[in-house]
Amino acid sequence: MDIEKHEELLKELQTNYPAIVLDGAVNNEEWGKLTENRILWVLKETDDYAGDLRELLRQFADASDPNKIYNKWKCTYGAVVQVSYGILNGCLEWGEWAEKVNEIRKVFHKIAVLNINKLGGKERTNMSELKESPKENFILEQIDSLDPNIVILGNVDDVISWPKNESKRKWIPTDHPGQTTVTHREYYESIIKKLKP
Repeated sequence: MDIEKHEELLKELQTNYPAIVLDGAVNNEEWGKLTENRILWVLKETDDYAGDLRELLRQFADASDPNKIYNKWKCTYGAVVQVSYGILNGCLEWGEWAEKVNEIRKVFHKIAVLNINKLGGKERTNMSELKESPKENFILEQIDSLDPNIVILGNVDDVISWPKNESKRKWIPTDHPGQTTVTHREYYESIIKKLKP
């Protein structure tokens, strides 16, 4: 893991694209303490947001009422919180804890989130534009510098070339956490099932 290298990668990209959405480990100090179950979410793009995504997620974790920051934060990040918390606590069976997203959202401090489109997006992703994004090598460099054990690909497994049989990390292709075709419980359980031997 090389957090400094990751920060340098972002600064270099920011030189060419000043309006990029900064992403990575939400809390570098907490991320650095993790020896196993370093969870990285790779998603498509932010929904009409420009700035430092890491700072926004820290605010969601620490605010007395994150709905005052962004009232739809649970649409995507509710499932991110549930899955991350469950994994970090030994792949918990779904239970009452999962319905208490506001109580477990401090888990943001222990995860990393990357977006394929660094320039932000809108409510609906234009997949052809996303696939044309020339940043695949950059994303893979980010992943290498963050050195996660678990990489959750939120509906981007056809956008980046990921190693299918890597022993160093567990790659989990899945739907985007903001999907609405299955319940959060079904979403959670499908990811946990892929993690179990």
